[in-house]
Amino acid sequence: MQLFIESMNEQTAQDLHNWKYDKPYDFYNNECADEEKKERLDGTVHITHLLMMLKN
Repeated sequence: MQLFIESMNEQTAQDLHNWKYDKPYDFYNNECADEEKKERLDGTVHITHLLMMLKN
């Protein structure tokens, strides 16, 4: 298993901004404004990727 941490980028911020859950989990939907998206790109927010490689 590998763990990657990197700074937020424009594409990931946009993807998070547009993400929508189906009911009944739609209360998790992101209702943030463009200003919040800009805050995500100010260098203080990081994204974490977890890569798991499964062997057959």
